[in-house]
Amino acid sequence: MQIKTILIVAMLCLAMSGIAVTACEEEDDCCWAKPCGTLVEQCDKETTFVLYDSEARIVKTLHGYVYVDMEYDTNGQGQEIITANDVRLSNWHTNYEPNTKVMPNDMDNLDVIETVYDAPISYVDVNDNGMYDLYDGVVYDLDDDGLVSVGDILQTDIAAVDVYSLEEFDAGEFVEAQGTYGNAWDRVNAAHPAKGMELFSIGNGVASELMKWVDADDSNDWSLDDKLYLIQPHCVVEAAATAEVTTVKVRGAEGFDEVVTIGDTRVYIPEGDECIPECGTKVVQGDHDATYLLMQNLDAKLAYYTFGGETEWYVDMDADNFVSFGDIRLTEVSTHYGPNTKVKVCDEFDLGHDLTWSDQTLVRYVETDGLEGYTLGDAVYIDTDDNDVVDAGDIRLVEVESFLPGFPNAFVYDAW
Repeated sequence: MQIKTILIVAMLCLAMSGIAVTACEEEDDCCWAKPCGTLVEQCDKETTFVLYDSEARIVKTLHGYVYVDMEYDTNGQGQEIITANDVRLSNWHTNYEPNTKVMPNDMDNLDVIETVYDAPISYVDVNDNGMYDLYDGVVYDLDDDGLVSVGDILQTDIAAVDVYSLEEFDAGEFVEAQGTYGNAWDRVNAAHPAKGMELFSIGNGVASELMKWVDADDSNDWSLDDKLYLIQPHCVVEAAATAEVTTVKVRGAEGFDEVVTIGDTRVYIPEGDECIPECGTKVVQGDHDATYLLMQNLDAKLAYYTFGGETEWYVDMDADNFVSFGDIRLTEVSTHYGPNTKVKVCDEFDLGHDLTWSDQTLVRYVETDGLEGYTLGDAVYIDTDDNDVVDAGDIRLVEVESFLPGFPNAFVYDAW
């Protein structure tokens, strides 16, 4: 079979774990299983949770209760007030709990706002890596002292999820459990286990920049059924930036802040939602509301190691010309490691091997579905000998079906 070049950018994605191209069998529950002409609903597999910008503010009323004020409103005296569909971040007496929306007939509707917090959205750096990530607990730093202190409110557990090491020497080892230092919606008191922990701003800490909503009822405005998220902003510190401007958007990553994705925090989810985890949690891999976006790794190179007539193929993720921590194996390595695995610091059988970069256009496809160009049904290979033909030694990156003369049923060959 002749094969054609596919752009190497397909190999430069950090989320690479293979390419799914198998056709949907009738008995399978595929993402496109619903008939044409039907509306996409929240719990359908193909649903993407698109985020809309908000004018949200974190506020406190005269009575000391804290809210997400979604829209600026005033009463007849010109005082700023709480109104229907604002979100409670604290209990209101014993009547209303956090993660509830104010309803028109609720007793706190139209309460006067006393304080508007400038930039209170912060995090505890649970794994001490100097950046905001999935593990870190979210806190509203209401007194702006840079510490978890009395009166502050936890938006998530601390830690937000179970913590596993990201260090090379013990990567993947369990460190501590979710909620070790407190739980979502805790109002910190003098005895709280998180009291005194250092806080860092998430992005610029401003609610209108970080809080976005999902139009769950397709009404085109913020309303009762809509969901509210706090994004994990995709920014990077720029060395050449001035002291006043310390972050810029990562080029090509703006889309991460426009849909719900891994690391975002659920601020308001209706109670008993049928397919979304409860409020006060972070979006993790496998959640229905997670959108899987790919980040380019422009350092990554297709590479190989040859010894004794055998060749082992890798994605050299850091382009250091060695098998190193985090590189991805594309073939078996002797009898020790399988394909589609990452190199760990304890993998002594291939760690440190010299790598040679190959032609970066060797990721190629076979035109198997009759459609012009690279499409879903095409088989993908690494054409190791660069001859544009599938032959012995090439690497399948997908499961492939092949029909041979005289055989009515397809032969199925596994990826890798």
